[in-house]
Amino acid sequence: MKNIFLPMVLILCSCSSGIDEDSINIEAATESLERLLLKCAEKGEYFSSEVEHIEPIGKRHSYCDQSGAYIRYGYVFVSEYGLYMPAKGVTVIESDGSDPSYKKIHESVYSYKIRG
Repeated sequence: MKNIFLPMVLILCSCSSGIDEDSINIEAATESLERLLLKCAEKGEYFSSEVEHIEPIGKRHSYCDQSGAYIRYGYVFVSEYGLYMPAKGVTVIESDGSDPSYKKIHESVYSYKIRG
C-alpha cells in the first residue's frame, strides 16, 4: 500500500484541469476583473478574498497584486487555474510551457494556470 501512495499523489498533482474557454461569459469576466482591479487600486496593496462576482461567475476566491487581477476557477493541490486581467502597463507573454502560463481569451482577458 505504501508503494502505491507516492505514485498516486504524483499523478493527482500533475492532473490539473483547465478552464473551458468556450463556456466563459466574456462580458461578465471582463466586468468582474475590472471591478477587482479597481478594488485593488483602492486598497493600494495586495488583495485576496472570496468575492461575489456578477453572474454567471458567482462567488470565487479572487486576488490581485501589482501584476493584475485573478479569479480562481479551480485548484488541485498546489496548482490553480482561472481568469486573469493584467494591470495597466503590464505586458503578458502568452505561453503554454511556462509557469505561470497565460492564454488570451478576449482583448485583456486571459486564462491562466499556475503549477506551483
